[in-house]
Amino acid sequence: EIIGSCSFVKNHPNLYFGGLYCVQPKYRSLNVGYEIFNACLDHTMGKNKSANAVLPMAEKYQRSGDFPIVEDEYVALKNFIPHHINSESLPCIDSVDGIEIETYQDCLLPSVIQYDASVVGYTREHTLELNCKEEDSKTFVAFKNGTCIGYGSIKKSCLGAGRVGPLYADNHIIAEVLLKRLIESFQAWKVWL
Repeated sequence: EIIGSCSFVKNHPNLYFGGLYCVQPKYRSLNVGYEIFNACLDHTMGKNKSANAVLPMAEKYQRSGDFPIVEDEYVALKNFIPHHINSESLPCIDSVDGIEIETYQDCLLPSVIQYDASVVGYTREHTLELNCKEEDSKTFVAFKNGTCIGYGSIKKSCLGAGRVGPLYADNHIIAEVLLKRLIESFQAWKVWL
C-alpha cells in the first residue's frame, strides 16, 4: 500500500523541481509526509529547488524556509472547451512559406532539445524525450532552413481529452500552425489548450 509520495526531478545540474507530494489522510499526523519530504530534500544535495503546490502548502513551505520565494507575478492561461473542437475554428493558416512542419521522429530530438533550451534557459533532454515518446500523444516540430523554430505536443489526458502542451514557437503564426496540426491529429477528442 502506498501511503505517501513526493518527487524532486533533476531538470538541470543545479535545479530540481518538486511535486507529487501527498499523504493518505489517515497517515498525515504521523510525520510520514515530513520524512518523505526531507528524504527528497536530501536528494537535491543543496541545489536550487522549485515546486508547484496548492496555495496553503506553498505558504507553509515559504514559512519553513525550504522555498523562501513565492512567484506571484505570472500568468497561466488555461482554456477548456467542453465541446468538440475542429480545426475550422482556428485561423485559416495551414502553412507558412519556408516553414516545414514535421511529425516527431527520434532524429529530431537534438533539434527540439536545442530549441527548448533557448526558450527555458536550460537543457531538459530527458523530460523532452519522454514527452515526445509518450503513449497517446503526438508532437510536431517546425523548421525554417533546417533550424528548429518551434514544437508542440498533444496528449490524451486522464479525462480522455486532448491536452496541448508544451507549445513553443518563434511567433504566434508558427504557434497557430502547430496548434492546428495538433488538433487535427486528435479530432476525436475534446481538447484542453
